[in-house]
Amino acid sequence: MNLPFMDFHGEVSSADASGSGVAFTLYPNGSLTAYTLLAADQVAIESVKIARAAAGTFGIFVITDADGKRVVVNPSAAGLSFDGRLVPPVRCPVGVVPVLIAAAGTVVATIEGRITIG
Repeated sequence: MNLPFMDFHGEVSSADASGSGVAFTLYPNGSLTAYTLLAADQVAIESVKIARAAAGTFGIFVITDADGKRVVVNPSAAGLSFDGRLVPPVRCPVGVVPVLIAAAGTVVATIEGRITIG
């Protein structure tokens, strides 16, 4: 059975994404209005871009704590960025919005992919 889907991009920016992290805001492609993920929806992350101004570890996780499944994790020097495609895409658990977790310091990240509408 094929469920409907929509392409999306997600954005997050934080001066301190430590602890439980900061959830991405998800936007349907071509829209300026954020999408509220429903309990039966599933996010699939196909690409990730991260830039940080300070040294430290950062990562994108698919649940709201560091024990969650990592999508990307990378220790970095100041100014180092990450830009990559995820093959195969990483599927979040149903109803879960990915979060950015990073040591204190300014971090900006975007993700792209598809949301399967449950």
